[in-house]
Amino acid sequence: MAAPESETVKPKPQAVKSPAAGGTDATKYVGTPAVGTSKAAPAGGVASVGPEPSAANERRRRLVWCSVTAFLGAWFIAFLRFFLPRTLFEPPTIFKIGYPSDYALGVDTKWQQRYRIWVDRTPDRLFVIYARCTHLGCTPD
Repeated sequence: MAAPESETVKPKPQAVKSPAAGGTDATKYVGTPAVGTSKAAPAGGVASVGPEPSAANERRRRLVWCSVTAFLGAWFIAFLRFFLPRTLFEPPTIFKIGYPSDYALGVDTKWQQRYRIWVDRTPDRLFVIYARCTHLGCTPD
């Protein structure tokens, strides 16, 4: 069986006030350390404050923030573009070409530019041919 834990109050250790390499007090630069942090940094004389503000640091920060903003902005535009439909602007598939008497015998290329079709009239029939190559998709001659 385990013995009951005794509730003893441990005294808090005093802040280490050893002189750093430069001969100044290390705790002068360090505030209260966070819970669980090591006391090695204050004891070694490492300062916990950042560098002095300068024009070069301000420019670097501005560059970093502009880069982050541009990156997130580009991703936001890509996110919005995802929800927009991709439309194809193609000519209509149903249209009127007129009466068979409007066409002479043989192949007429009147609608080749606009609708990509050829109209072929024989004495007894009217053929409409879609003028697209099945190999590359170009319009043959």
